[in-house]
Amino acid sequence: MEFKRYKLNDLSIDGGSYGIGASAVEYNKELYTYLRITDINEDGTLNYKDMMSVDDPKANQYVLKKNDICFARTGNSTGKSYFYDGSIKNLVYAGFLIKFSIDEDKVNPKYIKYYTMTSEYKNWVKEIQTGSTRGNINAKMYGNLDILIPERAYQDKLVAVLDKITDKIKYNTQTNDNLFELTKQLYKRWFIEFEFPNKDGNPYKASNGKMVESELGLIPENWCIKRLDEISVNFDSKRKPLSSKDREERKGNIPYYGATSIIDYVNEYIFDDIFVLMGEDGSVINSDNTPVLQYIWKKCWINNHAHVLQGKGISTEHLMECLRATDVSSIITGAVQLKINQANMNALKYVYATEETNRDFDEKISKIYEKIRANIEQNEILEQLRDTLLPKLMNGEIDLDKIEI
Repeated sequence: MEFKRYKLNDLSIDGGSYGIGASAVEYNKELYTYLRITDINEDGTLNYKDMMSVDDPKANQYVLKKNDICFARTGNSTGKSYFYDGSIKNLVYAGFLIKFSIDEDKVNPKYIKYYTMTSEYKNWVKEIQTGSTRGNINAKMYGNLDILIPERAYQDKLVAVLDKITDKIKYNTQTNDNLFELTKQLYKRWFIEFEFPNKDGNPYKASNGKMVESELGLIPENWCIKRLDEISVNFDSKRKPLSSKDREERKGNIPYYGATSIIDYVNEYIFDDIFVLMGEDGSVINSDNTPVLQYIWKKCWINNHAHVLQGKGISTEHLMECLRATDVSSIITGAVQLKINQANMNALKYVYATEETNRDFDEKISKIYEKIRANIEQNEILEQLRDTLLPKLMNGEIDLDKIEI
């Protein structure tokens, strides 16, 4: 089979184009949706949680078309890419992104998408950012990106194989989004609206269940108010930050967590259980004023930018739902570097149900969280499979004729 090298410019319709230099505004379905660097995850998917809109008379000139691919051109995210499949209508790309419209007569556009996931591409990004261009790749540089392209029939089958894996990952992710929404609504129903099942199985408050006064307002009889440090165990003292040099010397496959996500992988662990992480400094609050949280399990290392918590008297999953429903805007300190310190966090107050009600709720959501963990673990296996297959598929090492799709 024959492979040829092409420049990205040769495979695109109009070369690289810079996005619109406009400010983001609060999301409005009547306006264009705004694609910024921060909306693109490391794996090339979108982070829908904090999407914004753009309100500019020139926005219609920057609307993405199906098979466009956008690249981050500056900052720590340089090299990150997003392939537009047309699923989001009226998506406008921002000024720190460079767009290439892939010519599908010359190449399967998704082949370029998958190429940007390879180690060859990632190494190119690292190499080209040295010296004066560090942290920046302009349109001309991206246009000169050299890509090894196989025959079209091989491209199409390679894309079909990888799409099958990607679609399953996407399905699992969407399923988990729905499951997290379900647990959120269950918590709201039981602990905010107080419509948990009474002894007859009917909604408590709607069935005229007795309510009593508390410092947080009316709550069900026999319930009470507790501080966060009364319903959680804090493991912050076990955290240990590692410098980038330390992490380089400890390279492995164990996740190293920061305030918002996994930021590296090391060869040792200091935690091995189910935890909720709450961002301590930096990115600590979402657009809806809830805290930045991570639900984690298995062996890991956690630095000192995230509080490490488990449930006490309630499950850790129950604690997660408590925190997901919390407005933390009033406890954040710091004008430049936002922070949620331990004292302010511990002082947060929650309604606390009877032992029986807590147990019933925990049993209900534990089954849902088991499904969430199973889906995430399956995605990890699928991503590992995809990443293992990618280089072998890209260089023709695997005979695609022997693979059934």
